[in-house]
Amino acid sequence: MSNAQQEDPPTADNSIYLPFIAVESGQVVDGAENSPTVSDMLQELSGNSTPGTNDAPVAIDPKVEASTFCSTYIRFANYGNQSAYIYWESYYGNEVLYATLPGGYYYWQQSYYGHKWIVRDGAGKQVKSFRAQSCWYLYVNLYDNDFPIPTAPEVSCPAGTQSLLVNGSFEEPSLRTRWDAINESSVPGWRTTANDDEIEIWQHLGVEGVPSYEGSQHNELNAAGSAAIYQDFATTPGSTIRWSFAHRGRSGVDTVRLRIGSPSAQVNQADFSTGKTWNNYTGTYVVPAGQTTTRIKFDPIAVASGNASVGNLLDGVLVCELPAATATPVPPPTNTATPVPPTPTATTPAVISCPGNLVTNAGFEADFNSWTIGSYTNAQLTLSTDAHSGTQAALARGTGVFINQQIAALGGADYTVSYFGKTNNGVIFSAIGLNFYNGSGTRVGQVFARATAANYSELSAAFTAPGDTAFAEAYLYTDGGSDFYVDDVCVTRSGGPTPTLTPGPETVQIGDRIWIDANRDGIQDEAGSNFAGVAVELYEQCDNENAVATDITSGTGQYLFTNLAPGQYRVKVNVPAGYVVSAKGKADDASDSDFFGNGLSACLTLAPGVPNYDVDAGLYDPTVPIPTPTPTPTPIGGYLGDRVWEDQNRNGVQDGGEPNLEGVRVELLGTCAGDTLITAQNTNNGQYIFRDLAAGQYLVRVVAPAGMVFSPQNASADDSGDSDVDSNGLTPCITLSPYEEDYSIDAGLYNPQETVPTPTPTATPAGATIGDRVWQDFNANGVQNAGEPGYGGVTVNLLSGCTGTTLVTSTTTQNNGAYSFYPLTAGDYRIQVIAPAGLAFSPQGATGEPFGDSDVDSSGVSACIALGAIEELSTIDAGLYDPNAPIPTATDTPLPPTPTNTGIPPTPTFTPTQTPTPTNTPVP
Repeated sequence: MSNAQQEDPPTADNSIYLPFIAVESGQVVDGAENSPTVSDMLQELSGNSTPGTNDAPVAIDPKVEASTFCSTYIRFANYGNQSAYIYWESYYGNEVLYATLPGGYYYWQQSYYGHKWIVRDGAGKQVKSFRAQSCWYLYVNLYDNDFPIPTAPEVSCPAGTQSLLVNGSFEEPSLRTRWDAINESSVPGWRTTANDDEIEIWQHLGVEGVPSYEGSQHNELNAAGSAAIYQDFATTPGSTIRWSFAHRGRSGVDTVRLRIGSPSAQVNQADFSTGKTWNNYTGTYVVPAGQTTTRIKFDPIAVASGNASVGNLLDGVLVCELPAATATPVPPPTNTATPVPPTPTATTPAVISCPGNLVTNAGFEADFNSWTIGSYTNAQLTLSTDAHSGTQAALARGTGVFINQQIAALGGADYTVSYFGKTNNGVIFSAIGLNFYNGSGTRVGQVFARATAANYSELSAAFTAPGDTAFAEAYLYTDGGSDFYVDDVCVTRSGGPTPTLTPGPETVQIGDRIWIDANRDGIQDEAGSNFAGVAVELYEQCDNENAVATDITSGTGQYLFTNLAPGQYRVKVNVPAGYVVSAKGKADDASDSDFFGNGLSACLTLAPGVPNYDVDAGLYDPTVPIPTPTPTPTPIGGYLGDRVWEDQNRNGVQDGGEPNLEGVRVELLGTCAGDTLITAQNTNNGQYIFRDLAAGQYLVRVVAPAGMVFSPQNASADDSGDSDVDSNGLTPCITLSPYEEDYSIDAGLYNPQETVPTPTPTATPAGATIGDRVWQDFNANGVQNAGEPGYGGVTVNLLSGCTGTTLVTSTTTQNNGAYSFYPLTAGDYRIQVIAPAGLAFSPQGATGEPFGDSDVDSSGVSACIALGAIEELSTIDAGLYDPNAPIPTATDTPLPPTPTNTGIPPTPTFTPTQTPTPTNTPVP
């Protein structure tokens, strides 16, 4: 099997970046769906580039052969400004220039007899070499330094906060395959509601080219079916925790529900609907009185695929306990990449501190003006003098109270909704939220912040509007018998495209941000803040005489001029009295100040359809002292921890089936003398971990529960599978390096008064296996062509001996067509496949190879198989086709190009139609 690989980013002396993915053609890869096909490649090529005469190889090795049955198809995409040179090395070590690749897409076929490909830059430096393998597709992307390499976001708690979750980015256990379904007991921290107790984890780029949001692995919720995952963690009653996570749809817009609460009852926080790009969501939760253990849970609600086993990708789950002084939820960082024009707030009551609020009459000081009141019965909507600020608040009582108002909406923009609310019944659903709709009026997204506390508290949630959002509404809703008080509603927007008139393909836009440059360095850094209310003027033809447009910076300091004809422009900032313009050009164009001291920008030339969102200005008051920067603390990053378990057979080894011990006190001692207690915690499902430790020496001490004693120390050579404490519960001295993570400190405990269980003898496994795949042979040629899916639900019998019809056992193929008989003793067997009604068997042995064709005759029975004692024979396949269905033509089912005798790779066809898509394609 092959794995997705990612090369290191470019270095100063290496101007070509060459990641590649190699996946096995036409096979089930680690139980996942069929690999990309030649048809897929041709379609992608036809949609991106049409190679011309320059795409032909400059020279070719005469030993190149393309007449083998199973050949390699190679696709290069060169995004660089410089050419890449592809060399072919024969068996004899002769290196010949095969192709010179300027920018563009290329595709050819070659044999796989161990020959070597070498990629060199213009100076002849080798930047990559690889050998093609049997039946692999190699996708190779060439980049130069002008092509941006994505940087994974850092997922960590804000400074001064503590992370509460374990394994939030699903980095453990580390996978050796592209994806795997792993028993929950082997996935630190996480548990699942799945019937098979398995959690599915993908490698970065391992399946369908999906990258991880953070780190090198991520989770798919909809694995074997629709199942939730959750994690319990220790919390302080009354504290505020901040949660965040990254969500992505797999084949379209998928929806996940976040629930937080006690282990016995969680409360819906919000439903999050996301398309095929990662979105990060964040919000806060106040831990109720008496709740020392809290559960975070993710429920898959809907998937675009319609298949409960496909969808809802999750990564970067983070829960941080906020310090008491910062209990107010921390809003998501402002994205200034795309400017947003100011929103009029003249009718917003002054009692609300919410710059750029999109909600009118957000404090209900003007009764319910601007709000649309829905119909309801047996309920009450009124105003109350019990307000958080101002003179009155909204009060909703009863079932089905719903009010809303439409707000400006931008697809791709980040929205934050917050308010002050309280309820006398936290079980009843009561919330303020946002609904997002597309142009046809279908809701495409939703976010809400739910009230559960009896006293006024600030509640918030954040959401990125789907790209097809046309409009949105803010709403108040309560679902039952409660008194729900709402005041000071605040909805703000950042990022996203311009919300004004829809521009044509040739129009342009200019804008970005004006900020207070407190440290006067001309760079948009943490020391700066937004400068609202500044007038910005736009001039045509680069003059500074007659302004053609004026904008006022919003609460986020942003301005924008839209729907402009291509041409030359100049921007002028009317510098407020007492302020000075920061120095120009101190950093890259996206993060520095771009104005001269007189407030004018340079002359800007805008090409058709190309906006400029990097025209920024830093302003500062020279009479205000430059603030002293707060030193950034060096991250500590060390971790110690693992597991405390009940060692039922007292052997000091973590045997299968031995349970975790809950609530055992584990102490971290700060010296090897054991005289300084740093911190302590109780095990959660047997797990414990000490985070953010400085480099140094430590001891771990486990406090034995009453009646229990410790298992033998270091009973196994595997340090992660034995007990590491002595008879007093103390480990040896542990020296922790900077950022080191040691997850092997375990402790076994047992009750000496209990009887040691008698182990059940383990039968020696027979060990032999027969199996492989039953597939739909669309073109009835007996060959497993790319794009031909597995056939699920087909009965496969195992017959004993080389003659007769003695049945050993029977099974049914999985959705992907796979089947297997195991364990089997050595002997002679045959496979019998029962064809579904109306289907016939493909020709037997069409390729003469042990794999890739059909191995049963016209009656569905294989040849006699002599099976060894531990042999794994996974090559017995069967093709099925409908003799009454027309066989697809070459234009309906693109096949690999037929090799010629010249040794020159054939040119692919770029206009194939879609290969039929089966309904039972297996998925991870």
